[in-house]
Amino acid sequence: MSAPDKPRSGRWLKPALILSLGLNLAVVGVVAGFLLRGPATGPAGWNGPGGVPHLLGALPQQERAALREDLRDGRAKFRAARTEIREARAALVEALLAEPYSEAALSAALDRQETVWREIGDRTRAVLLARIAAMTPEARRAMAETLESRSRGDWRDRGGRDRE
Repeated sequence: MSAPDKPRSGRWLKPALILSLGLNLAVVGVVAGFLLRGPATGPAGWNGPGGVPHLLGALPQQERAALREDLRDGRAKFRAARTEIREARAALVEALLAEPYSEAALSAALDRQETVWREIGDRTRAVLLARIAAMTPEARRAMAETLESRSRGDWRDRGGRDRE
């Protein structure tokens, strides 16, 4: 009697297991980082009360449209940043899959990704500040009122979307 045939593993099994291990380690790292440091805050001044997203949301509609135009004017810089983000992500994946594993390589990849996101946040912040500086006193007052109402918990006013 001959021995039963062994089931053949596909060529994809080892890479799939390595990728799964890498993703699991990434999830564990994110959870551990959250538990140890709290939620990520993004670039300085980005989150929190009065951070950039809150200011963007409080802009009157016509100012948002103008801000979009201002951001479009600098799209070449943002395009370059997207390329850098893709490269940083590729380096991150490469560091996760590397054998032998190098914590320094992973740390460098994370640092690069964080730096690129910070640069994008800084550019967005600069454009937002310039847009607010160009606003009329009435528009700035309306924006301040929206922020103030939100700080009291009144989220019905969604950043001037109902304003004319």
